[in-house]
Amino acid sequence: MLKNIFFILFFIFLVSCFNHSRTQQQIQEIKIDSITKSIDTLAFNIKIKKYDSILKAIPNLSLSDKARLMFDKANVLIDTYKSKEALKVLEELIPIYKQLKNKESLGKVYINMGIVYGNLGKKAKQLEAINKGLNIAKEIGSARVESRAYSELAHLFYDSGDYNKSLNFLEKVLQIQKKEKDSVGMAATFQNMGLISAQKEDFSQAISYTLRALEIDQKINDIQGIAINYNNLGALYLNKNNETEKALEFFNKAIEIKKKYGLNINDEYHNIAHMYLKNKNFEKAEYYYWKAYENSPKNIDKKITVAALLQLAMQQKDIPKIRKYHQIEDSLLLLIEQAKAEDQIKLLEKNYNLNLEKIKLSIKNKKLQKNIYLYWFGVLILLFIGIISSLTYLNKSLKLQREKLLLEQKLLRAQLKPHFIFNSLAALQKTLIFESPMKTLTYLSKFAHLMRNNFEVINKGEILLSDEINLLKDYAEMHKIRMEKDFELIFEIDPEINPELISIPPLLLQPLIENSIEHGFANMEKQGKIIVRIFNKRNKICFEVIDNGSMLNLKPVSQKSDREHALDILKKRLKYFNKDTFTRFTMDSTENGTRVYFCIDYFENKK
Repeated sequence: MLKNIFFILFFIFLVSCFNHSRTQQQIQEIKIDSITKSIDTLAFNIKIKKYDSILKAIPNLSLSDKARLMFDKANVLIDTYKSKEALKVLEELIPIYKQLKNKESLGKVYINMGIVYGNLGKKAKQLEAINKGLNIAKEIGSARVESRAYSELAHLFYDSGDYNKSLNFLEKVLQIQKKEKDSVGMAATFQNMGLISAQKEDFSQAISYTLRALEIDQKINDIQGIAINYNNLGALYLNKNNETEKALEFFNKAIEIKKKYGLNINDEYHNIAHMYLKNKNFEKAEYYYWKAYENSPKNIDKKITVAALLQLAMQQKDIPKIRKYHQIEDSLLLLIEQAKAEDQIKLLEKNYNLNLEKIKLSIKNKKLQKNIYLYWFGVLILLFIGIISSLTYLNKSLKLQREKLLLEQKLLRAQLKPHFIFNSLAALQKTLIFESPMKTLTYLSKFAHLMRNNFEVINKGEILLSDEINLLKDYAEMHKIRMEKDFELIFEIDPEINPELISIPPLLLQPLIENSIEHGFANMEKQGKIIVRIFNKRNKICFEVIDNGSMLNLKPVSQKSDREHALDILKKRLKYFNKDTFTRFTMDSTENGTRVYFCIDYFENKK
């Protein structure tokens, strides 16, 4: 029982370890996901501090989660043009992703390093880093990373003024996007190819690319993309051959869409104003600049528009308007500075809240760590109790096994007493001298059979009741030969008991038969008689051995010896065969002899 409890406790320990580890991993993944999503809503400066605090605050952060947070931090540093800091983080990520064998992320790191080198003006290193990312993408077959590498190469050569190479790389991006059926990406790529062609002053090709982008955006119903492409087409026709009517048509289409969907209209009014300014129509140019001013969502955009109006007034040498626009510009500058101050206050508040959250997170992590220690302490206590219980059980079991083995050895010595063997051999010698050889051979065969069977059964845990009965019969026959005295051995078996199906411990009845013969019949003139009754009682198998001997078998053994008496061994053996104390062993005298009675639990027949 204790052994089973130990294995159950050990199983619970293993399962708890696995479940605890798996649960911790799931909680960690959920925590990282929620943290990264919340950080995306913050300002850039706060994002960096947030990532730093998380990397320090969360204990036992897995290597993959740490790499993910570092990668996101590097992206924020790139977006804020903190190139040297971003490069340092990316360089730290390279050995981490190599250790994790995450080649796709490693390719992304190299591409981002290329962007950083470009911001630092190191074009050779930029090209080398992007090509490393591209080679990794090709090696693992990552279309997404390969497309991004080609996009960055296109941007590199665009900045270098090599527009043809830039377009070639965008063509490769386009081929990947077609395979991946990335309609949104294809629309953006065609739009970029149109802008690059416009830089080449190849306006016909630029218009062609922009129309392709417009066609895709219309299919996928990208309203923002449609409006941008209409605005770009207007600018392209204006720059192509100053086709003002065509340009105005596309500008108005863009404005119409943005008004319908409530989008901001600023660039379109600026472009129309620029168109009229180009054609020396100052009145309409001023009108559309004011329209752009009114639709500017931010003060910084309004300042740009006021600067254009101021430039227009200066061209016209309109002093009142120049003063007016200067006043508006000054007020906008004041509002922009106030907004910056407010943003600074908000930033300080967010930093305060961030530090407060960091403290709360630290306290929470300490509590969690404490709970983890308590959990493992409890598990170890249970495991310790299980081990102690198991060792106690095993020790008790080994002690019982040793006692049982010792009893079996004593039983063997008691059952095969030297004087019985010598007397049996002397009887055989007598028959050989005074009787016929055939009779001697018969007795010798029985003696050999008895000896062999005794040695065989002594090592068995149980034998069939029928085998025990046969052994007793052979044993009685040898005593008849040795003592030259006849006696009866009768077995009375309850009909409910089948000797061929019931098992009992070996040599269980032999000490009783021996006791009756050696002590009961030794000095008796009349014929001896032994009755062995076997029956079922209260779910036990019971034995009753009755003889008509002289009752000397009740007297204590006179000869002192260090060997234990067979009956004492039997009594000790019965302790191991009964789970309770129900009628273990009784021995008393009757009118005609001696009666021995005991019961044992049923043995399961394993044959």
